[in-house]
Amino acid sequence: MTEGVLCLTVVFLKNKRGGYGLKICNNCNNYNDDNETQCVYCGMPLQVQPIRKKNHTKLIIIATGVFVALLCTIIGIILVNRNLTSNKYEEKMKKGDRYLAELDYDSAITAYNEALKIDKKNEKTYIKLAEAYQATGDMDSVDRILTLGYQTTGSKTIKRMIDNLVKYASIFDSTYVIGDKTTGYKTVDKEDMDAATLDDLTLNDAFFGDILDKGYTDYNSTYGSAEVKFENGSEVISISYKNLDAHLWYVNEDEQVIDSAAGEPAGNIRPSYIMVDKLDSIIRGAGDSITYDNLCTLFGENPKVKSDQSRNYELFHYKGCAVYLGCTESGDVNGQTTWIKVVVPGAGKNKDEVSAKGYVTGIIVDAVNGQGLGGVALSFREGRQNKSGDIVLTEYTDVDGSYTAELEENTYTVCAELENYQTEYFEVEVTKGNTTSDQNLTMSSILASGEARIVLEWGATPEDLDAHLTGNVGGDSFHVSFRNMSFGDIVNLDVDDRNGFGPETITISDISRGTFTYSVVDYINQGMGFSSSALGNSGATVKVYIAGDDQPRIYEVPVGAGVIWNVFEIRNGEIIDINDLAE
Repeated sequence: MTEGVLCLTVVFLKNKRGGYGLKICNNCNNYNDDNETQCVYCGMPLQVQPIRKKNHTKLIIIATGVFVALLCTIIGIILVNRNLTSNKYEEKMKKGDRYLAELDYDSAITAYNEALKIDKKNEKTYIKLAEAYQATGDMDSVDRILTLGYQTTGSKTIKRMIDNLVKYASIFDSTYVIGDKTTGYKTVDKEDMDAATLDDLTLNDAFFGDILDKGYTDYNSTYGSAEVKFENGSEVISISYKNLDAHLWYVNEDEQVIDSAAGEPAGNIRPSYIMVDKLDSIIRGAGDSITYDNLCTLFGENPKVKSDQSRNYELFHYKGCAVYLGCTESGDVNGQTTWIKVVVPGAGKNKDEVSAKGYVTGIIVDAVNGQGLGGVALSFREGRQNKSGDIVLTEYTDVDGSYTAELEENTYTVCAELENYQTEYFEVEVTKGNTTSDQNLTMSSILASGEARIVLEWGATPEDLDAHLTGNVGGDSFHVSFRNMSFGDIVNLDVDDRNGFGPETITISDISRGTFTYSVVDYINQGMGFSSSALGNSGATVKVYIAGDDQPRIYEVPVGAGVIWNVFEIRNGEIIDINDLAE
């Protein structure tokens, strides 16, 4: 219906005597101008036909009434039309909800799409469509409809669903879901939703900075008198302070850190370990519980859950500290499993004596499965690109792949060696009195003839960068990514990382059998309708291992805007550099 304004025009001609009238010829009935005395058409004399002022006023009132009546009619039609549109939208949505509850997903999708044609600005339509598409396993459509919904509405709820899709390959996780889950999803009250999102969770840098900077004497100066308890004869003591939500533990092991006669640590000794009372002390916003996925995102690690005789636990690393968390079998931490043990660098040593040195920490992982590698020999040599000089320190990784090295302030070249793995080198910088953390490395097992392995690593953000390999083998085109993780026995996506850092690894069994093009996509910012520099600022690197080569070829992401990084091609077994960013 076309909406417009109805205009009524009433024209009155004023006669010479001051009245209002029209000169109409009585003979031929034609209109004449007011100043004419005879008809210009037939020549007959003209007479004035007066319309009194009171009749003019009456005419105006009548005309105004007609105008108002017509205007009200038009407005009424518009409102009725809008109500009909709204009713049709609600009818389609209710029909979709009913189909969804009955698990008839195809019919639900049809109904929601019909509702979307009626109202494209309502976030609810996109949310319900995503839910229905996910139930069918059509994640491409989930991705598409959420991206369209966010671009159209700017909805924060849809943005959170996109974040969940990136982190969990699902618009739902165990603590954040949307809507009434009659289809089998867990229902969570809205009050719990915001508390469970990553936006409100941060690692407490102030707490870690405090424990990294203190020995026993320092704690006394900051928190006052301590309560000291002997826990195992004179070999173990625990120390507590009124205003510190943690207990310091000192244990005599290789070195005597306890002065038994004085009943306290022997000087400004760093604790052997620290037992933290509250989860919120190390993770702000967590309360007394947090999911395994959120922990992995915050710490940038994916550790395995381990068990001893008393509990399940997992080990994370932050600012050089080893952080042990009691957990469920699935890795979640809750009020019933909370047990927090933190080991700082230089534990059990005099803080004043070790402050002249610094610490470097990290984790070494397997490129194929992303798991920590134990027993890796790390040899430190002073200076950059120093692969043959004197070794100043050798450390070995723990069973989970983590390591801590105490060194004088300097730059070091580190050689990483493990049987059946390719030897690699990386550089670290150590500063006096500080801990340089996240000095991580991915190692590749030795490749068979013809094989190639491509490893993507980056920083904490964006959380999800995706490796893509396209090409042609024997006339068959392929595209391997997180959506399709293999192509016959030729290409395989070994690791798909969604929590930052990587690795994301693709292995090619025989590079001589076809052509291959490798690229990296910023999944989070792709399709958002604006230019992003997140990929260019991610610090991403790509390492390409070729069977028989001593060292991998390394690419660093160019700085700039773009959500796609085109890295290289392989043709006839040879690598051709590209290394550019594109939108």
